[in-house]
Amino acid sequence: LTSLELTAVDRLPGDSFAWVALRALQSGEARARGDLKMANYYLRDATERTAEVRHPLISELMDSILSHAQGLLAQTEGNFALALSKFKNSSEISKRHGTRLAPIAAMDLAGLHWASGQYARALELHTDEHHRSEDLERLGPAWSLRSHLSAAKCAIDCGKLLIAETELRAAEQLLRETAGLPEMLQGYYLLYSGELDLTALEGNSRGGFDLLEKACQIFESMDPPYHAGLLDAKISITQYAIRTDDYKRLFAILHNILEE
Repeated sequence: LTSLELTAVDRLPGDSFAWVALRALQSGEARARGDLKMANYYLRDATERTAEVRHPLISELMDSILSHAQGLLAQTEGNFALALSKFKNSSEISKRHGTRLAPIAAMDLAGLHWASGQYARALELHTDEHHRSEDLERLGPAWSLRSHLSAAKCAIDCGKLLIAETELRAAEQLLRETAGLPEMLQGYYLLYSGELDLTALEGNSRGGFDLLEKACQIFESMDPPYHAGLLDAKISITQYAIRTDDYKRLFAILHNILEE
C-alpha cells in the first residue's frame, strides 16, 4: 500500500466500504510477506468494526470482500475447509450483485477444488460462462487467458482431453491476438500443451517433451526466473518420464533439480 492509502485507512470511518477494502489489502500484503499474525489482525479488526453496519447491501458487499480475504489467509494456513467456505460465500455474494470480485472469487474457489483433487468440479467453475464473459469485459485478456489455461489443466487431470484441447485453442488465440500478455502465462500454455500431447499419446511423444522443455526455458528466462512454473514443468517432465520408462530423461531432470 502507498503512504496515502495507509493514511486513508486511519482516517476513513470503520464502517465505510473503502476502509474495508483497504483493510483487506493490508491483510493480503501481510500474508504475502509471511506475517500471518498481522494478516489475521487486520481481518479480525475489519470484521469487528463492520459488524454493526445496518444497510443490508453494504453489509453483504463488505462480507464478500472480507470472506475472500479470509479464504486466502485460511488457504495459506492450510485450513482448506474454512477456505472453501469463505471462497464459496464470497463467490455467491459477488455473483449475486455482479461485482468485479465475482470472477476472482470463483477462480480461487476453483483453484481450491483443484488442489484437493476435485478436478471435475474445478473445471465446472473455470468454464462457467457467466464468469467467462465478465473475465474478458472487466478484467481483461490476461485474466481470460488464465481462465482458459486453468480449465485446460483441470480437463487434462480429469481425463477430458477434448475439453482440454478446446481450452488450449482458445488460449492460443488470445496469445496470438493480444500483445503484451505475461510471459508466465505463455509458459503455462506450453506446459499444458505438452501435458495434453503426452497424455493423449500415453507419453510417446517427443513433441510433448519439447513443449515442456520450452516451458522450462520461458520460466527460466524471466527476470527474475519464475521458479513455481519451472518446478511445475520439471515435475511434469519427471512424471511423464516415469510413465514411459524414459530413465535417461528422468535421471537428467532429477540431477538438474538437485543441482538447483
